[in-house]
Amino acid sequence: MNLEYKAYKGNWASSHIGTLEDDTPSSFTVNFKEYTEEDNKWTSFTGLFHTAIDNWTRTRALAKVLQNKGLLEEEEYKMLIEEIGEASFEEMKKYILTGE
Repeated sequence: MNLEYKAYKGNWASSHIGTLEDDTPSSFTVNFKEYTEEDNKWTSFTGLFHTAIDNWTRTRALAKVLQNKGLLEEEEYKMLIEEIGEASFEEMKKYILTGE
């Protein structure tokens, strides 16, 4: 039987008795779950994850370029992060929660 489907690791467990050496008997259990359309659905966690990584990357890259060119000081950068964070909070929250 040759079955193919997309799956992810739901959880796993392992156990052994005594000191774990190369020849120690061990048991492993891995539970796989098949991906469904529901798994690809936008969630608050998905939004938060994408937003955090995208924003971290973009912000760090732009700040580095500007600092290397002498156009932005560290203290000014920190001040702007706080100012823009306060001004854009509701818009960012909506994107994280809905993807819109």
